[in-house]
This record gives sequence, structure tokens and C-alpha cells, in this order.
Amino acid sequence: MKKFYILSLIFGVSAGLSAQTVTDAPVANDAVTSATETTTTPAPSDEVPWIEDEPGSFPEIFLDRYDGFLLQKKNRVYVPHDSKHDYERAGQNYVYRKVKESDFWVMVNRPEQAHFVIRFITVTEGRDQSALLIEPVDYYLSHLDGENLIDLNTTVYQLGKQFTNETISKNEKLAREWCKKLDATIQSIKDDKINENLKARFTIKAKSTEFDDQCYINPILGGDYPDPTILREGNHYYMTHSSFDYLPGLVIWHSTDLVHWEPISFGLKTYLGSVWAPDISKYKDKYYIYFTVSLANTNGIKSNFVVTADTPYGPWSDPIDLKTPDIDPCHVVGDDGQRWLVFSDGKRIRLTDDGFAVIGEQKEKFYDGWQYPEDWITEGFALEGPKIRRIGEYYYYLNAEGGTAGPPTAHMVVMARSKSLDGPWENSPYNPIIHTYRNSDHWWNKGHGSLIDTPDGRWYCVYHAYENGYTNLGRQTLLEPLEMTADGWFKPVITDLEGKSSDPVGKIEAPIRPMTPVSTKEQQLTQFRIGREWRFYKDYEPERVSISNGALTLKAKGDMPGSSTPMLFVAGTQAYEIECEIQLHDQEAAAGIVLYYDSIFYMGTGTAVKKRLRYRKGIEKGGKPHPEGVDRTHIWLRLRNDHNIITGEYSYDGVTWNRETWAMDIAGYNHNTLYQFQSVLPGLFCCGKGSATFRNFKYTILP
Repeated sequence: MKKFYILSLIFGVSAGLSAQTVTDAPVANDAVTSATETTTTPAPSDEVPWIEDEPGSFPEIFLDRYDGFLLQKKNRVYVPHDSKHDYERAGQNYVYRKVKESDFWVMVNRPEQAHFVIRFITVTEGRDQSALLIEPVDYYLSHLDGENLIDLNTTVYQLGKQFTNETISKNEKLAREWCKKLDATIQSIKDDKINENLKARFTIKAKSTEFDDQCYINPILGGDYPDPTILREGNHYYMTHSSFDYLPGLVIWHSTDLVHWEPISFGLKTYLGSVWAPDISKYKDKYYIYFTVSLANTNGIKSNFVVTADTPYGPWSDPIDLKTPDIDPCHVVGDDGQRWLVFSDGKRIRLTDDGFAVIGEQKEKFYDGWQYPEDWITEGFALEGPKIRRIGEYYYYLNAEGGTAGPPTAHMVVMARSKSLDGPWENSPYNPIIHTYRNSDHWWNKGHGSLIDTPDGRWYCVYHAYENGYTNLGRQTLLEPLEMTADGWFKPVITDLEGKSSDPVGKIEAPIRPMTPVSTKEQQLTQFRIGREWRFYKDYEPERVSISNGALTLKAKGDMPGSSTPMLFVAGTQAYEIECEIQLHDQEAAAGIVLYYDSIFYMGTGTAVKKRLRYRKGIEKGGKPHPEGVDRTHIWLRLRNDHNIITGEYSYDGVTWNRETWAMDIAGYNHNTLYQFQSVLPGLFCCGKGSATFRNFKYTILP
């Protein structure tokens, strides 16, 4: 049987670490008491001999050391046991739901003043594994109910080493080892050695739509916004991303605070193939976006293109083919004024003065990358995503390594610098400056970073990452502060206690204050702005769309949603609901709501004159006929994505709703399964003949 022991201490940061007597301690949180009282059973004393409340036992040693903190022992609680692999659960949770039972200790000494919880855990499965965990107390206290009593979604830090069963049995010695680590942690807090930004992470709360002009929570762009490239001009920021098979592509976003973004234009309306890893820059009086295309109908042949504009608001030029292979171009200008394109694998090639062609055919290899430890788990070396920026006397050269998907720990951001583009390049002693070290982290595969600064000289890294348990949302755009050291290197601010890059969860101090909120996605979607919120798949066909009085009429195309070039948008959240009223205008038209990965892997709900429709994996499956006495051309449809579980509802009057009998799990619709680097996007389709009108469109974010 697997055993799980926990010892919890909650430390107050803001109120200091003053002691309090037992008689002054408030009663434990009511939620804790009620939860444990309803799911308890006596704990066999012979199972946990060293954690019993006896003199010299493990908790007593801690209490002797930290006599200002009162521990109250709770009864045994039960949590679901749903996997034999403690550390390999697909989802957000760590080991907490992998155990059958647990002794739970909760601190009752002014929990409202505490900022984080320190817990000692042991998981027994053949070989004992021990860890000291520091976790966010706000999140901790909010989950003290029922079966979720110890179901925490975030582990902030993990300290300590793995111990054998023999070592675990030496209770006092092990306890004192942990006490030493706690001493060091507390002293760091007292001495203010832990960065203020890092302290803010201990007040983790769920992301809210409430506006806070002091802090932000990642992501800054939720959903499928990978390979971010960013430019600052005065107080204005411009950013774009890989657009893959969606059109219009290369949507340009604008912000004045690095956190709130709104789409202002798009750089591409011609389908060339899958668009990868752009680079936005300004040279003299013109804006450039260089980007790679995996050319359509060529079995993966790559070329690189450029579009230009006089302003980020467009219009942008037609794409110019540079007729050079390789991927991930980055524009940079040398000290002599020579323009270059730098590519993946540490290669570069000269550009003509106008930037519309390369000089020669052979690229020069000028950088070998940073070699990470050979025991790290990655997809492969994959030196890619270069971004070079001149700061002072140095060129700072960022690259991604490890592969952009695959295992959660694959991707990373590494840095080198040189006083000349010709080198030599010196790798940073802080590499990797951005990285996912643990499968349990909230953000996976962090990489493909760009440096960006604020007008007052503070530095940040914009990069992408997958969300643990929601890889089908695509790679999302995150923002993380960096610190420039006295000797001119950048290092992460959000770190673990060893100074390594850590999970950027919770509130982070805003880079520019006060922040300026913009219109939300929910407010803008009903305007059906193509090239802003809305996009097509592979074809740019605005002529199929007409909008009147908030209603969208979409001309039919193809015979199935997969061939209909649906209109899509990025939801960018874990759970949501889409609803709309649909009117068919032809006896052979079909229309509805779709969740779309590509033309083969999609699912959706729809309607035709003959019956209601259901789609799964590119085929029509399980439709039901309309009942007698209803208008078969007029229906309300609703599709709910509840954390990857899809259900549907329908109504013939918009008032009385009926639940569909089907449901589906779409967690596997992601790049690791299906390739193409894409994501699941919700949208609307019309296929067959004629057209359909969509009214009363609603997009609602769910808890």
C-alpha cells in the first residue's frame, strides 16, 4: 500500500515571524474541519510510527525548533487513487491525487497573515521519495474541502533529495536535516534576500477578469500565440506570432503596458503554406516582418519571405520570396551597417540594402549554441528561434534549444553575447535563463524568447509555453521579468531557491503602471472582425461573409466542416461555452459550431434541414432527426468545452434547451499527437449549398 505523510508549516512574511501562544491561536478554518469530519477513518498506529503525536516524534522536533507555530493534527482523509504512476499524471495536479490516504497537519496560527506553506511529504512505492515543498497559501487554503483537501494544482518549489527507506526510518536525523533547510529559508526571508517579485508569487489566485493596474498574471495572450516577436517604439509595443495555416496571418498586436494587447492589423492574406517564427523589426523608416513558410504542396520545402509597411497599422505589402531555405529568420544590423538574416542552427546570410533579397546562397555557421547537460530530457538539441539585440557594447543573442514540444522539460531560452556579430560568442553563466525543470510545473516547454525593455530601463523576456493539461490550447505568450547583473548578464527574477528559472505563476508586478485595459475578446467577437479576432483556415475569403445588425451570414463551401474553410477564433482559456442562433437559407445547407484542429481532426455540432448533425474526427456521426412541428431551418446550438470535455445542447425556441446524448474528450488534439504545431480553435461553419445566418452569438468563459 502506498503511504503519504505530510507535515505543514505556514510562515507569515508580511507580518513577520513573531511567535504566538497556543491560547491566542484562532480556530482552524471551518472548511478544514467540515471536510475532514465527513471523510475520516481512524489511522492505524502501526502504519505511521514516526508521525504520531508523541514526544520526540517528527512533528515534536519541528515544534521544538519553531515553537511560535501551532500544528493541529487532523484525522485521516481519503483522496482518489487514479494512477499507479505518481509523477506522470496527465493534467495539472502533482502527486497529491495519487495516494489513497494521508495524515494531514494544518497550521492554525493566523493563516490570514501567511504567504506560503512548507510541507514535508513522503511517497512510498518501492523506494521512498522525500521532498520539502513550499506552496502558495492562498491556493492551499482555498482547496481545503472534500476530496480536494490536498488536491493542489501548483508546486512552487521542491527542496531536498531522494532518500532510501533506511534513511527515512531515522526520523530525528531526517527531521533535523529539514530544520536546517527551513532555517536557511526563514533567514533569507528575514534578510529580504528573496526578491520582492518572487514573494508576490506566494499569493497565487485564479486569474480574474477584474482589473488590477499593479500586477498581471500570465499568460499575456492566452491560447495559440506561439513564437512571439516584439518591438518597442517609444511607449508603444508591437508583437506578432506564427500563424501557420490560418488567414489572415501575421496579426500585429499593440500595447502600451506589455500586458494588455489589441490586434491592429495583419501582414498576410495570401496562402503560401504554414507560416513559422516571424521577426518584426524597424529599419530606417520602414517596418519589416521576416518569416518562414513550409510551402504548400511541396512535402515540407521551406522558404523565407518578407512583408513591409510604413506603419504597424498597415497596409502591409504583398509577400516577397527571398528564395532561401532554413527556418526562423532574425533581422540584425552590424556595426558597419550591413543587414543580416540570422537563422536556426547558428547560421547567417547577408541581405541587400533594401532587405528584399539575400546575397549569395551559402549561409555561414557562426554559433554552436550552449550545450545543456546530457541527462536532460528534451526532443533534441534543436538550436532555433534566434533573436539578436544590441544593448550597450554587446550583441545579446537568444536562442531556443531542446525542441518546442515533446516532453515538458524540452524547450528553453539560452543566451550568448559578443561585442561583434562575427564573435566570439560567450555563453551566459545563467543559462538557461528560461526553462521548465519539472513535469509538475504549470507552464511546460518554455522557450523561443525575445528581450524587451520598458522606457525606464527594466528588462523582460517574452516567450511561449504550453499549459500543463491544456496543450491543445497551443503555445501561449508569457512575459517574465529579467535582471541585468553588474557584469552585464541577464538572469531570471522568478527563480527557485537555487536561483534557477521557475514557474511564472501567480501575480507579478506590472512592468508599466498604471496599466491600460483594452476591449475584451468577449466584447469584440460579436463584431466578427476578420483579421483581428476571427480567421479562416487556409483560405482568405472575406467575400463569403456579410455582417448586418450584429448577425453574420456565411456562404456555404465544401461538403463537410473540414472543407468549408470555417471562421475560427482563439479561445485561450480552459473552459468556455459558445452559443448562437442559426437560420439556414437553403435546403442543402448545413451549419453549426466547430472545434477545429485541422481539416481531419475536428468535432462539432450542426444542423441541416433533414436532421441535427454531429461531427467527430472529420466524419458525420450520430445525427438525430428534428422532431415534428418545428421549423427545421431554424435552431439554437450550444457547445461547451469543460476542461477538454465537450458536450452540446440544442433548442428550437432559444428558451428550452435539450442536452445532446454525446460527449467527447479532445485533450489529445495537440501537436504531440497530430503535429502541425496548431491548436483547437472554436468557430462557425457553413457547408453544402446556399448560406446560413448566425445571430445572438455568445462566448462565455467558464470556471
